Amino acid sequence: MTGLTDSATPRICAYFSVGRNYLKVLRAIRAEEPNARLCAMVPAGYPVSEAEASVADEIIETQLARYSAWNVPACLRLVRQLRAGRYDVFVVMFDSTELQVLSSLAGARRRSYCTMDGRLVPLTAPIPRVLAGAVARTVRGRLAYALLWLAVRVLRVRGQKETPKLDA
Repeated sequence: MTGLTDSATPRICAYFSVGRNYLKVLRAIRAEEPNARLCAMVPAGYPVSEAEASVADEIIETQLARYSAWNVPACLRLVRQLRAGRYDVFVVMFDSTELQVLSSLAGARRRSYCTMDGRLVPLTAPIPRVLAGAVARTVRGRLAYALLWLAVRVLRVRGQKETPKLDA
C-alpha cells in the first residue's frame, strides 16, 4: 500500500480550517485511502454539506467554533478530544505553525497536510523544530523591516531635498 497508512482499515481525521475547500481535502484523502474510516472534524455549528457528509464516514464537531492559542484550557480539551479518537493519520489543511503543533499533539502515528492541488504531504518535524522555525521567521522578518526602515530614513534620494507631497 502506497497510501497514508499501513493498516487494513486506518482511521483518518481531516481537521477543518477556514479558507480552503474542505470537500476537496476530503476527496483527496478518500482518493489516497479509499478503504479508510474517514472522520471529518469540523467546528461547532459548521454547516456540513451533503457532499462532505457523503465522502466522510463520520462527522465530529469540536467543542468551540474557533480556537486560540491564548485559550489554553479550550486547547487542552481539543487535544484530549483528538487523542481520544485514536487516529492513525491526522490531516490538516495548511502547513502552518499552529496546525503543525496541533497535529503533533493529536497523537496520530502519521501526520499530513493537504496542498492546494490536493496532494497529501507528510508532516515530520517535531514541535521544537516547528517552533524554532517560527521564531527564526519572525526574527528574519523583523530584521528585514529594521533594515528597510533604516534605508528609508537614513539614505536620501539624490536631488531630492524633501518628501514630495501628494495632491488629493
